[in-house]
Amino acid sequence: MNQTASFQSNSASHPPTGQERADRWLRPLATTTLLLLAAQFLIGMLVNLFVVLPTAHPGAQAPEYFSGVVEGVWWARGGQLGDRRA
Repeated sequence: MNQTASFQSNSASHPPTGQERADRWLRPLATTTLLLLAAQFLIGMLVNLFVVLPTAHPGAQAPEYFSGVVEGVWWARGGQLGDRRA
């Protein structure tokens, strides 16, 4: 027990190492990141409940899947189909 007590008193008096400093800010950063990701997930789920995509938009009935995806994403971001091909 005596050795443990002396070890603890010595460890408390030395300046923190790089690992100890990283541990001090890494845990709150990871917790904050996790909470923000959870909030983003919940907001996305709520938006999906109430937003309806139109059935007729560029890329909706494309003959080839990947070109339809590109056209649909371009349309959703606000681009005009003529601008992309010009």
